[in-house]
This record gives sequence, C-alpha cells and structure tokens, in this order.
Amino acid sequence: MRREKGELLKLVKKGRLEVEA
Repeated sequence: MRREKGELLKLVKKGRLEVEA
C-alpha cells in the first residue's frame, strides 16, 4: 500500500509539474 501511494504521489507530482510547465 505504501509503495503504491508513493508511486501515485510521484505520478501526481510529475503530472502537476508537466501541467504547470
């Protein structure tokens, strides 16, 4: 569960950065 959450957070962070960029 923790690993999945971390991966999700990473994806969200990357997506947010891409959207903001």
